[in-house]
Amino acid sequence: MALSLNKVQLIGYVGGDPTTHVATSGTAITNFSLATGESWTDKNTGKRQERTEWHRVTCFGKIAEIIAQYAKKGSRIYVEGKNRTREWTDDQGIKRYTTEVVVDLSGQAIVLDPRGEGSDGVDARAQSQYESYMQNTSQDKATSSDGTHATETEPSFDDDIPF
Repeated sequence: MALSLNKVQLIGYVGGDPTTHVATSGTAITNFSLATGESWTDKNTGKRQERTEWHRVTCFGKIAEIIAQYAKKGSRIYVEGKNRTREWTDDQGIKRYTTEVVVDLSGQAIVLDPRGEGSDGVDARAQSQYESYMQNTSQDKATSSDGTHATETEPSFDDDIPF
């Protein structure tokens, strides 16, 4: 398969308080809707136009726990993840689809300014907690199961470039 990229970056506002549950594996899963918007001036009428796009977001693991703790309806959040479309059959036998932004270890979600929290440093605490988690995760990846540091070998693409 050819090299491809599935990456989504959004900054928007949480549409409702996030909901969290724990999978049977013990992993936290947090879901919320995220509103992003754009505005422009209509060239024909000169009137200001606006459009809101709604995104489903699903976070996993420690990121899900942090978002559940600090995000509320109206919070501004930065989300980085990947698009994933799920398919299922409903009770009436109709195939349904939904596309969501999945935030797992390869992504991130950061509360930029929690609604109603003022300037008491809540977003700074969330950011600090997230950075600490990411630092520990990268250290875990660099350590093998026997406690020694593993050497990561990345593929070299230099030979594949035709120019």
